[in-house]
Parts: sequence; structure tokens; C-alpha cells
Amino acid sequence: MRMEENIVDYLLDLLKTKGADIQYGNEDVTQLEHALQCAELAEQHKLPGPTIAAALLHDVGHLIYEDGDPIHEGKDGHHENLGADFLKKIFW
Repeated sequence: MRMEENIVDYLLDLLKTKGADIQYGNEDVTQLEHALQCAELAEQHKLPGPTIAAALLHDVGHLIYEDGDPIHEGKDGHHENLGADFLKKIFW
């Protein structure tokens, strides 16, 4: 699934649509809010753009499960591997 155009729009839409509806673990924030908090912290520390983007997308694996994130059932769905594979398909 290589997307030459609109990659940023696609990822932001994924964060806005699915991320706004999924709670981040047991915290009182959504996945979207968590992603934005991480990116904002990276930006406040004047880190380079790619690091800020990585902070924003570090939990994208939680958003791409077909049947919902197994973490909400107390199972490790290995979202980090799923997210890395997903981003590799988009960018490479």
C-alpha cells in the first residue's frame, strides 16, 4: 500500500477519526490527544521535524487494528510492530 500523494493527510485523518474515539490505555486522554501531547513535547524541546513526526506517530499501531485494539482486553497486540510495518508500507 504505497501512497505517493496525501500521506500526511491520510495519517492525520487516521489520528483524527480513529484516534479521537479510542482511549489511551487507562488514561483520561484519547489516542489523538496522547499523540498531540507527545509531538508538542518534542516541539517544545526544539527537536528536529522528523523526531516530532515520530513522536506524533509512535502509537499509530493502536489505530489500525481491524477488530479493535487487543490492549483493551488486557492482551499485547504488539502495536509497535504493527505500526512499524504499516508505516514502512506507506513510505517505502
